[in-house]
Amino acid sequence: DIIMSEPTFEKELDSELSTILLAGILSATDSFLAPNTSAKALEMAAELQSRGANQSEVIEHLFKQKSFANLRILGRLLGNLQLDTAHKMAWTNVTSSDFELTETSFADIDGWSGQLLRHINETDIVVAFIEKDEHALIQIRTGNDIDLSSLAQMFEGVIENVEHGFDLLVQGKSVPEIQS
Repeated sequence: DIIMSEPTFEKELDSELSTILLAGILSATDSFLAPNTSAKALEMAAELQSRGANQSEVIEHLFKQKSFANLRILGRLLGNLQLDTAHKMAWTNVTSSDFELTETSFADIDGWSGQLLRHINETDIVVAFIEKDEHALIQIRTGNDIDLSSLAQMFEGVIENVEHGFDLLVQGKSVPEIQS
């Protein structure tokens, strides 16, 4: 709105700047799949495309291109995936031996927990147990506006609220110790 209402900015809105702004919208709305996607976001995206924004290029770079290491660790996440259809819950884990075997690191996880939630039918909660250094990181993601605040209070650890869930860092424990 600010850019469109200010003539100085609007005049400078070429295809390159339009593509950059569209990348921000697509990132913030998870390519228009997130619940926070508004009609205004769709209208702005359409306006930016009419000004030359390259949506397919942005989607390719933000959502489709993954590094080899990122795909290798995804294979371990999928290989370890468990599903409880009665409770609409899925969980997986990645241990330090998985990182060693795939020659990857924690940085290669790259938001797969949220992606798993989006791609597993009839699942409302996904939990990923990930070994990070000498600690365990538990990533809990949920769809359907499930309030996880009471669940988060049950754990001892450093909690970081993220979109659609939270991350819990448990100091000094391995993934197998937490899962048992």
